[in-house]
Amino acid sequence: MSGWEAVALEELRDLINQSLAQSSAESRRVFGLIQIPPEKWALPPWGDQGGGFWVIAVLGQSAIWYNDIEEGFNCSPFTRLGILDQYACDQLELHHWLFRLNHYLATGKGFPGEGLGAPEAISQLQARAD
Repeated sequence: MSGWEAVALEELRDLINQSLAQSSAESRRVFGLIQIPPEKWALPPWGDQGGGFWVIAVLGQSAIWYNDIEEGFNCSPFTRLGILDQYACDQLELHHWLFRLNHYLATGKGFPGEGLGAPEAISQLQARAD
């Protein structure tokens, strides 16, 4: 990650606003209900170098956050405020998560936190399959 820098709060706000401009009115309404002022949450070891990841919304025990390493929004579970439980690297824009969330709220299907998890070594995946 040579030369990598954590995303600045102002840049994050720009990304949020750009994505909200592409969202439906219903998605913007739902986001207005679950958004929090952006704050850094821990997710060791991935978030250590940047001081954590920006969490922008909370619903139940799930948080929508920005992965500035992979440059995308993600949804992960948490058990304690301030600490994300699961790394994700979905590289989605915020409006994609809001669409998924609206679908989940309307149908109860497709939990919004289902996505790609942390990278794993091929040997670990093969061992699990055996």
